[in-house]
Amino acid sequence: MHLSPLLATDGPTPAAAVTDALQQVLQVVRRRLGMDVAFISEFVGDQRVFRWVDAVSPISGLSPGLGDPLEETYCQRIVDGRLDPIVPDTAANPVTGALAVTDALGIGNYLGTPLRLSSGEIYGTLCCFSATPDRTLNARDLDYLNDVAEIVTVTLSAADAARREYARIRGCLADLERGGGPVVVVQPIVDLTSGKIAGSEALSRFPTGSPLTWFEEASRVGEGIALERSAIRNALAASRDTPGFMSLNLSPTTIVAPGTLELFDGAPLDRLIVELTEQEKVDDLTDVRDALAPLRQQGLRVAIDDVGAGYAGLNRVVQLRPDIIKLDIGLVRGIEGDEIRQALSRALISFAQGSGSKVIAEGVETPAELRILRALGADYGQGWIFSRPCPPAQLTDSVVFDLDAL
Repeated sequence: MHLSPLLATDGPTPAAAVTDALQQVLQVVRRRLGMDVAFISEFVGDQRVFRWVDAVSPISGLSPGLGDPLEETYCQRIVDGRLDPIVPDTAANPVTGALAVTDALGIGNYLGTPLRLSSGEIYGTLCCFSATPDRTLNARDLDYLNDVAEIVTVTLSAADAARREYARIRGCLADLERGGGPVVVVQPIVDLTSGKIAGSEALSRFPTGSPLTWFEEASRVGEGIALERSAIRNALAASRDTPGFMSLNLSPTTIVAPGTLELFDGAPLDRLIVELTEQEKVDDLTDVRDALAPLRQQGLRVAIDDVGAGYAGLNRVVQLRPDIIKLDIGLVRGIEGDEIRQALSRALISFAQGSGSKVIAEGVETPAELRILRALGADYGQGWIFSRPCPPAQLTDSVVFDLDAL
């Protein structure tokens, strides 16, 4: 068991909060029991490593990160039962009296207890000692230390669970990348005047679970940008074989990250749309606008997703002046029987027309929804009424939908 990666500043849990909490616990334990030193150790292979230490004064060889062979320690003997957890006088005890660490650290009395994680694994020990013997140490003191150990193991167990989850996610991402990254599927975007396929949206698919879960988990372990870039690379490759334009999903963070927009070098920008994802709540999009400006001058278009779902979408429209506005699926669903949805959609379509933007209605599933959206003036439609997401090779420009017959 080794939790040091978990407690690093770039790990999956707030290292400072864990460290501060356990450091305070040790200080309370040391003062409560009248000891010179209290520490938490971790068993790492055949080593006992000090992780947290609280001492009246510094002791050579006893500081966080230092270690020594387990077999030479009290800690190992406490765990395996060779040493009683209460040692009032180490010189008088035949086990501790024979150990070099007794003199090396100046241990006169000792109290220790194992730290067992919720997984059942031994993490290490919670121990304290002083330089002079103390024959008043008793079972009540050990009971107190055991109670504190339970609190410590709750914290360490939570950290252990986070470490395991962190490792699982990174392992899945590594396996995915070795397999070529996310699989690309496309969903056609249909011209609501001609019925022809105007383009498509590239979507990512994964071995198991939902795309949203994969992207969220990747972000949690610091790999969100890398996963988005992998998806973009695969989508750009697929765009060579699909008709019309292709819309690619990118988050604001990934757009402004160094190296992302270089992925578009040599790509047919006049056939590509960058669709800003909604997962991140970013109020100021100045950096995004500035980063995309050179590519937009070369023909790249920008789309804003989920417009009509709330203030965030409208704020993005105002800041980015997109080429395409995508009506939120919440507006489209059931629009044929809802005058409020129709009124809001009409207003957004009118706004788009006045600002030179096109409108894509996404999530269109029924003939009634399609009929109303066409009447309101939406430029394009996307949804199951036309096609579910499919492999890029299945999308051809020979398909023309009879919009009146759907």
